[in-house]
Amino acid sequence: NDEIVTMFSGNNIVLNNTRNYAYVGYACWKTERYKDAIYYYKKANITEYMDVGKSFLFTAALSYYNLGDYANAIEYFNRYIYVGGDNIAPSFYLGVANYMQQKYDKAIEYFNKSNDTSSFYYLGICYFQQFYANKEPLGKLDKAIDNYTKYIASLNATINDNSSVYIYRAQAKYYKRDFTGAIEDCD
Repeated sequence: NDEIVTMFSGNNIVLNNTRNYAYVGYACWKTERYKDAIYYYKKANITEYMDVGKSFLFTAALSYYNLGDYANAIEYFNRYIYVGGDNIAPSFYLGVANYMQQKYDKAIEYFNKSNDTSSFYYLGICYFQQFYANKEPLGKLDKAIDNYTKYIASLNATINDNSSVYIYRAQAKYYKRDFTGAIEDCD
């Protein structure tokens, strides 16, 4: 942190107000110094003073996300949306953060809002996990297979390009008792 203060002090930036702390936090985020970013965002008190800009809430959320602190990431993404931020941009990250916490229903809700094609991959995993953990109706397997297929189509993938998704789809087909389809995905 002293290095960062020195860097900004050398550029005649005085770190004595909310906005400047927020900008230092942003600079730390841009250079992938996520712990430092969070430290300065907290000093800026970005959750209380929205005059510093809602984009800082988004990058604070991304900092928590990149550190694997999914509970705080979810909190900050939701604050960003609450203050009028775009709810499409954080949807993928909210989906992954909820998935990592095994909150599959919530993850599915956010992945369905996302415009990121990787959402299909995670939706497949979430639906499969719901089926497997709870032995829910086979419809969950159909949704898993459908989303894996959409993900493959979005990448124009072949078995060599992204074999894990084929293995996951084969597993879902196997549980559905579509043994021929499962074998085809593994070939």
